[in-house]
Amino acid sequence: MVIMVTMQTVTVTELKARFSEIAEEVSRSGQAVLVTKRGQPIMRLLPPGNERKRNQLGHLADTVLHMGDIVSPAFDVANDPLSQA
Repeated sequence: MVIMVTMQTVTVTELKARFSEIAEEVSRSGQAVLVTKRGQPIMRLLPPGNERKRNQLGHLADTVLHMGDIVSPAFDVANDPLSQA
């Protein structure tokens, strides 16, 4: 079963005219709204709580396990039958 949820889209002009109403809807529904200008996405309004917890560069911090020497070859190149051409 596939459930598709489409994000509501508004133009920047519509956002300007109805900002309070749209902001209330985002807060109430918990769904983001995509804002477009001339048909191109320019921003997304997110409900509270959707902020990124970590910066983009640090999101993988503490997720790598060092397993040993990463500089030396993993196998002996001199005895590798594939490299003896």
